[in-house]
Amino acid sequence: MGVTQTQGVQWAKNSIGKAYDYDGASGIQCFDLINQYAHELFGIAFSGAVAKDLMQTGNVGGFRVIPNTAGFYPLPGDIFVYNYGTAGHTGIVLGSVTSSGFVGVDQNGGEKNEASTQRTFNYNNFAGVVRPPFTAFPTRACKVKVGNIVLLSAGAKITSPWSSNEAIPANRVNQYYKVEEIHALSSKWSNSEYEVLIRSNETTYRKWIYEQDLSLAPAAKFKVGTKVRLSTSATNASIHWSKRILEKKYLGQEYTIGQIDSTAESHSPYQYMISSPTLGNLWVLEQDLMDRTIWFITKEPFMNQGHNQNPEVKNGKLYKTVINDIPLETGAKSMAGFVRQNTWPMLTNGNVFLIEYPTHLMVKVVGVKPEWTDYMKSECLRLTKGQISNYNERDMKVVAQADKKYNWIEIDNLPKDWQAISNRLRGNLREKFCQYFLSTRVSYGKQSDGKFYLQIINIENNERAVELAAKLKKWFPGDTNAYTNAQVYLQK
Repeated sequence: MGVTQTQGVQWAKNSIGKAYDYDGASGIQCFDLINQYAHELFGIAFSGAVAKDLMQTGNVGGFRVIPNTAGFYPLPGDIFVYNYGTAGHTGIVLGSVTSSGFVGVDQNGGEKNEASTQRTFNYNNFAGVVRPPFTAFPTRACKVKVGNIVLLSAGAKITSPWSSNEAIPANRVNQYYKVEEIHALSSKWSNSEYEVLIRSNETTYRKWIYEQDLSLAPAAKFKVGTKVRLSTSATNASIHWSKRILEKKYLGQEYTIGQIDSTAESHSPYQYMISSPTLGNLWVLEQDLMDRTIWFITKEPFMNQGHNQNPEVKNGKLYKTVINDIPLETGAKSMAGFVRQNTWPMLTNGNVFLIEYPTHLMVKVVGVKPEWTDYMKSECLRLTKGQISNYNERDMKVVAQADKKYNWIEIDNLPKDWQAISNRLRGNLREKFCQYFLSTRVSYGKQSDGKFYLQIINIENNERAVELAAKLKKWFPGDTNAYTNAQVYLQK
């Protein structure tokens, strides 16, 4: 690895107060300091009897002799050379270079075998410099810029010039910050050439961090115009208002994104202005929003929940299948319960369906009568936690349907685990509530002759009606019982 200019200057500063006799002859000479410098950092030594010979012998090992000319100024780390007297003088430039001189370090400056000493030098008898082959540093631009929003990675450390590589607390990492200032390091540290000052918009946390421990925030998840749902634990974005939990009326509602700004708050690199026709505008954090663009919605045959909840629809399009002449009401009642329990996979599609959003799933239970709602919501929560143990109850809500006769239950913010959600949870809910959903569609009643009937109504087509009638005949064969075999009729 090469030597940077900063490292060269630091070596010279560290030499102050030390005495070098590199060649072991004539005691501490100014030339000894230069050869020690060249040897330790670059592995070479210069030839020549006296200091001013460096202007002839200095072009070795990548070093470059640069004679003094009008308007020339030395750089920190350069080996300066004077040509006065028989020997001249030499040393290393530290900095503070002006038109009248510079600060440097030399040995034997007073010709009394002095150790390395920092002094101010002028340009009288200034012959020029021998410039070391420093490696350019930094070798590249910093990967982040002032104003960027960045994610602080786990295992990050505070930069060593400030607090000795102190580890950052776990509750500060994996969060977003804003870049306030950038400094080049004096030398490469692991994979970092820069240190970066970051700060949070949410807290007073503000530290210098190694560049390698930062990554640029991803692009905003949402675009202006996107439909989103606000989570049930959302807060205001603190850059616009004092951070506070929002009123319940704002939570779990759907909004449209109107504006996007970058921020550095906790787990959110962006804040969004969202709007609702009834609730107005809010500034909220990205972490509290869910994309409500529907990617998929269950579309199965016979998915009309109205067929399960409405009385017989006599429109000449739907069918029913009926068993007549059941002798006892108790028999008809038990037969209806059995049919509901065993036909729910064919009949309850419209009551429990699945919606896929870009980031999550939602199961919707519709056609819930007000008097059933509390029980069914508690069962929804129980069955959901059976599949997702850490499910947040606040992501489940009851909404009145447009007809005001029924409610629906939204089981929202579910993970995209299709096996657990679509196959198991949805099936469990349909089976659990089939007696409620099918109380109208699968029913029994009294005939004019005092006997009873069992019927399944509002069947979508003749093929499905025949299929259901065949099941009823298998379960309740009229050939060997007092009642009739199931018959199919057009509802008109």
